[in-house]
Amino acid sequence: MAGRLVEQVNRLIRSGVASVTGESADPAAQTEHALRLVRDKLGKLIVERRRLTRQMTDLPQAATDLTQKAELALRQGREDLARAAMTEVANMSAGRAGLGDDIAGLDADIALLEDAIAQLTGTQPRQPDASLNALLAELDRLAAEAAPSDAKRRQSQER
Repeated sequence: MAGRLVEQVNRLIRSGVASVTGESADPAAQTEHALRLVRDKLGKLIVERRRLTRQMTDLPQAATDLTQKAELALRQGREDLARAAMTEVANMSAGRAGLGDDIAGLDADIALLEDAIAQLTGTQPRQPDASLNALLAELDRLAAEAAPSDAKRRQSQER
């Protein structure tokens, strides 16, 4: 997910660079379109982050409920149900760490999109060559980490 997102933002920023350098017929419309796309993607990421956060906060209660059900199953002589419930509790605990990693990744993606919005709206001081080139280099690096084969293909196409 992060690799595809980075590539999309990279493409949007590059189109913004084209509009700044006058390579587009209507730079204002192009910038507005890029802003709409980035804001839409940002909204979706924020919703996903909230969903994952809610899921992560609900895990302890769900684990407690399953533990109580496992104890009840043991009292009723249903070791198979108790074992299944405890296996599910263990899976939930393992999944909690994965959710934390997913949330951290979403936070990084959200920060990246917020930076892109600031660049496109001009709310950050704009240093066209240095800051955009640094942002594009960072996007390329993130894309390379997320999908090495896609980054190699994109680099060969740029040459």
